[in-house]
Amino acid sequence: MNRFVRVPLVAVAALLAICAFAAPSYADTQQVSGCGTTCNGYAFKASLTPITPSAGNGESNYSLSYTITDVSNSTPANAQSWSLTLFNSTDSVDSVSGLTVNGLSDPAYAVAAGKSSNGNDNCNAAVGNAVCVAYTGVGSLSEVSMGNPLTFNFDLSCTTCTELANWIFLSQGKSLSGTGNVYAITTEGTAVSVPEPSTPILLLCSLAAALGLLAIPRVRGILFSAQQRELDNFSRI
Repeated sequence: MNRFVRVPLVAVAALLAICAFAAPSYADTQQVSGCGTTCNGYAFKASLTPITPSAGNGESNYSLSYTITDVSNSTPANAQSWSLTLFNSTDSVDSVSGLTVNGLSDPAYAVAAGKSSNGNDNCNAAVGNAVCVAYTGVGSLSEVSMGNPLTFNFDLSCTTCTELANWIFLSQGKSLSGTGNVYAITTEGTAVSVPEPSTPILLLCSLAAALGLLAIPRVRGILFSAQQRELDNFSRI
């Protein structure tokens, strides 16, 4: 009996240790909203989540999510381009990959390391501490409207990069008619106070907590006794 209890406890201890060391996997999230006519009723949120484990070559790997949302039933817009400056000016993003738009591959957009300016789809690779997503000219721009947010996801790698306290958001959205901008922002984001753990970490820690409870003999006895009573009651019906 002691051996039966000891083995689950060892497994639970290992899982809890992983949870403790996985704290850096929590996402850092910043957002922009309520910035007047430049936002024009749109909000912008980005989350940067470390991918664990990082690459063996010393690089740090991250997953980036960037969402544009119409929060006030504004004029619908076509998302043209956006840029996000995440790290110190001495840092450099090494690579980017795997861009999806609302979960799907979209040839209308391309991601690169660098910084774009609102008003065009160029990406200045000399600005290495930023990333940009821009229209490729292939296919149609994606629409953002009330109830129809747009989320871009991709992975990036950098070496010994340090995040800025406030990321710099640049974003441009054109009118559906193709003339003029509905929004065009150049502003600093504000940090969201509660970090968001990545889904695998949540699942792992939840599993550790559940196994931890079941590994306690008294808790296991109560649960199994209650289950047996339910079965006995059912058999009498």
